[in-house]
Amino acid sequence: MACTQQKLDELEMLKSVYPELIVEDKDDVFWCNNRNDNGSTHPILRLNVNFSSLNLSITLPSNYPELEPAEVRISWTNLSSMYQQQIMEMIRTVTENVGDCVLLELVANISDFLVDIPEQGESSETSQKIIKDPYTRMCTMLIIFTAEKKRSNMLQWSKDLSLTGFILPGKPGIIVLKAKTKNCKQFNTLVRAMNWQLLKLQHEENLLSEGCKRFDTFKEQIFEVQGKANNHQNLGQFKKHLEDKGLCDIFQNPF
Repeated sequence: MACTQQKLDELEMLKSVYPELIVEDKDDVFWCNNRNDNGSTHPILRLNVNFSSLNLSITLPSNYPELEPAEVRISWTNLSSMYQQQIMEMIRTVTENVGDCVLLELVANISDFLVDIPEQGESSETSQKIIKDPYTRMCTMLIIFTAEKKRSNMLQWSKDLSLTGFILPGKPGIIVLKAKTKNCKQFNTLVRAMNWQLLKLQHEENLLSEGCKRFDTFKEQIFEVQGKANNHQNLGQFKKHLEDKGLCDIFQNPF
C-alpha cells in the first residue's frame, strides 16, 4: 500500500506542475494489477508523457520506488542522434537509484533540456546567437529548501563562478542568479545533482550583455520567519524586495 500511495502522490504532483504534458484519459494514465504467487495484487502505473519532439512511456512497477526502478521507453519525432543519446543518458542516471521517487525529476530534466534545443528550421545565425549569449538570468523554485549543507555549497559555488543574485531558504525555496551563461549552466548542473523533492526552472532569459546589475554579490536572503516549523519566510517582504530590484516580473506564475 505504501508503494501505491507513493505512485499516486507522484502522479498528482506531476499533473499539478506539468498539466499540459498529461491528458486525463485511459491512453495516457492507466493502472493494472500484478498478482503475486500468494494471490495478492499490487498496482502498476503506466503513463505517457507527451512532449512536442518525443513521447515517454513510463511504467512504475508494483514495488516502485522501494525495490524496483521506473521503466522508460521513448519514441522520437525530430531529434538528432546527439540529443537522443544525451536524453538516454539523462534517463539512465535518474532511474538507476532504486528507492528514490524519480517521476517528477525525470520529466523536469527532460523538459528543461528540450527548452535549450533550437527548433527545426532555425537559421544557423540565430542558433549561433543563442549559444553565444554571454549572460543568463535564472530563477529556480523548490518545494522546500532548508538544508544548511546545500545552502553553504551554493554560496561557495557562487563565489567560484562569479554569480550575482540570492538564495531564499524555506518553504518554498527560491534561487535567483545572473552570470555568464556557461557559469549559470554549471551552477544549475551542480544544484540538480543534489537530492530534491521538487526542483523547477521557473524563469530563464538570455542577455546579450551584463546590462543593469541588480545585485552586487550572491548571498542568502532572510526575511521574517513564519509557520509552525519556522520555515516559511514572509513573502510580502520578499515581494517588496523584488519590486525594489525590478524583478517582480519573474514570479508572475506562482509555484
